[in-house]
Amino acid sequence: HGQGKVLFAGILLLTLVLSCFYLLPPSLPLFILLCSLVGFVGSATYQFVYFSVVSLWFDKGLGIALAVAGVGTSIGFLVFLPFTHHLVSAYDWQTTYLILALVAAAIAIPNMLLYRRPTRAALSAAHVETPEAKGFSTAEALRSVAFWKLAASFFLMCVMLNGNLLHFVAMMTDRGLDAGLAAQMIGIAGFGVLFGRLGSGFLLMRFNGAYVGALIFGLGVVGAALLISARDTTTITLAILLLSLTLGSEGELLNFMAHRAFGLRAQGTILGFLTAAYLVGTLTGPLMMSIWYDLT
Repeated sequence: HGQGKVLFAGILLLTLVLSCFYLLPPSLPLFILLCSLVGFVGSATYQFVYFSVVSLWFDKGLGIALAVAGVGTSIGFLVFLPFTHHLVSAYDWQTTYLILALVAAAIAIPNMLLYRRPTRAALSAAHVETPEAKGFSTAEALRSVAFWKLAASFFLMCVMLNGNLLHFVAMMTDRGLDAGLAAQMIGIAGFGVLFGRLGSGFLLMRFNGAYVGALIFGLGVVGAALLISARDTTTITLAILLLSLTLGSEGELLNFMAHRAFGLRAQGTILGFLTAAYLVGTLTGPLMMSIWYDLT
């Protein structure tokens, strides 16, 4: 059906669900239900859907195009986190949900109304061949070793990154660091994500994507290793920057590698499966780290 229709429907549904928090009675089951619905309908507006739009329009300059498009996510984090804090302080959390829903809709819906799918001529100019004639089918991709290597790599990296970053403040306060200072230090991650996006896009334009991915993931591993015994603020800050650089590069890297490995023929479905592996890692990483902490 095309990305535009999927995104437009997702934005409308997400706005509706977020607005429902404004009317929510004090009920934990209803709160959990709405949170689940946010994830369900919000998946249609996840960054990988937007990245798949970019993949249609760009081929040779895909890396930097993905990076520039992805900067919106980083700016959103930097702008909306303090904005949300201000709204909660000035009003209440339910009114905050309503305002955020309306603001997001006011920005996103006009964009989707203006969006046009590329014509066959534009696709041919960007990709030499039409998407129907280029790339793997879903079944072919699922049978390939490359698919499972990508899925495993991004799953494991998400486990490590999100496990460390979500529990960062707790880990640092355990080591005697002030909680307020630890929270300020995690704020540095927003800048790391921003530079990670732009830096990865620049590198992907010039070098083999697999080597760029190995470098980016290697930086994340170094950051995690530094956190094992870090006590001083300089080392801890460096570790956070390395972890957030990797976190900021993952989305562009996954889309770029999937595009190069499998083409456009079944892009939506293949990218959906790879995104699922990514998100399973995001969900299970913090949980596994919590369980391991309790056990040891």
